[in-house]
Amino acid sequence: MEKIRTELCDILGIQYPIMLAGMANVATGELVAAVSNAGGIGVLGCTYKTHEWMRKEIRKIKSLTDKPFGADIIMPAGIPPDEKNIELPQKHLDFVNKLKREFNIPDYKKDKWPILTDEFVKGQVEIILEEKVNLFVSGLGSPPNWMIPRAHGQGMKVAGVVGNVKSAKKVAASGVDFVIATGHEAGGHVSRVGTLALIPQVVDAIRIPVVAGGGIGDSRGLVAALALGAVGVWLGTAFMAAKEAPPVYRKKLLEATDDSTVITKSYSGKTMRVLPNKWTEAWQKSAIAPLPMHLQMALVRDLRQASFDAEMLDVMAVSMGQIAGMFSEEKSARELIEEIILGANNIIKKSLGEKIRLA
Repeated sequence: MEKIRTELCDILGIQYPIMLAGMANVATGELVAAVSNAGGIGVLGCTYKTHEWMRKEIRKIKSLTDKPFGADIIMPAGIPPDEKNIELPQKHLDFVNKLKREFNIPDYKKDKWPILTDEFVKGQVEIILEEKVNLFVSGLGSPPNWMIPRAHGQGMKVAGVVGNVKSAKKVAASGVDFVIATGHEAGGHVSRVGTLALIPQVVDAIRIPVVAGGGIGDSRGLVAALALGAVGVWLGTAFMAAKEAPPVYRKKLLEATDDSTVITKSYSGKTMRVLPNKWTEAWQKSAIAPLPMHLQMALVRDLRQASFDAEMLDVMAVSMGQIAGMFSEEKSARELIEEIILGANNIIKKSLGEKIRLA
C-alpha cells in the first residue's frame, strides 16, 4: 500500500498522518496499541483517570506495541490547587441525589474519580514523564511551561488541542511541537467554530504544524484536512467503530445517525457533544445550571463512573461527533486506517482529476 507522508509522520516517527484522539474510556490500552501498530499513533485518554490506572495502562500499551504512542490529559485554567476548599452548592447536591434515586444509579464502591486540581494534574504529568511516553497531549488548556523542556529533554513531543485561533496562538507560544485544532462537529468538548472554517484560520495564524479534528472520519476527510493546510488528522468517533474499542461505545455508534447528538454541560460543566438520554434531558428541563468545570465534574463524578461501570446507556455519557452516521459496521483499527489511506490515494491520484477541469 502506498503511503501518504506528511510533516506529522516525521515529527512522531509514524507511517501515516492519523492520530487516535485521546477519548476518556474509549482510547484505552488495546485500542491505542492497535492504532500505533497499524501505522498511526494511538493516544491514551487519561481524563478523570487515577495515577495508578495511568501507569498500569501505559505499561500495558508498552507490552502490546513497540511503536510510538501518546497520552492525553486535560489542564483547564482556573482549577483549584487542591481539594481542601472545594464546596458544592446544596441545591446541586440535592438535585444529583434525586437523579440517582430516580434513575436507580448504583453506589460507586471503587476508588473515586479524582477531583480536577493542580495537585492531581501535576501527578498525571509526572507519570507521563516517568514512563517516557512518546507524545504528551493537553486535551484542554495549555501544557505547563515547566514540563515542556523536560519532555523535549527526553525526546517526548508535546501538543495541545484548541478550538479557536486565540487558543492556538497561546498554545503555540508555549513551545509545543504542533497544535491539534478541532471544530464544532467533534464529539466531547467542542469548539463554537466549524472545522472547515477553523483549520485554515489556525494554519494561517501560527507557524507550527496543525492537525485537524472534528467531523473527519474517512479518506475524504483526510484529503480535505490536508487541502486546508493541516499535516494530519485527529480521529475520535471513527475509531469508536474499531473492534478494539469498548463494545458499549461501538454499539451506540453503529446505531447513531448524523443528527443523533446534542450539546450539554451536565457532565463536565463545559459544552460536550454526546448522545441524548434521560440524564441530559433531566438537566435541560431543570432550573439547575451546571457548575464551572472542576465543580461540575466533582459533583457528578461518582454517578458518572457508576453508570459507566453498569453500562447504563440511558444515563452515562456517550460522546461522539456529527459523523456518527457514517459508520455501519465494525472493523479493526488496521482496516480503518488502511481504508482511509487507500481511499485518500485514490482521491488524490484519480477522483479529483476526474471531477475537476482546469480551463
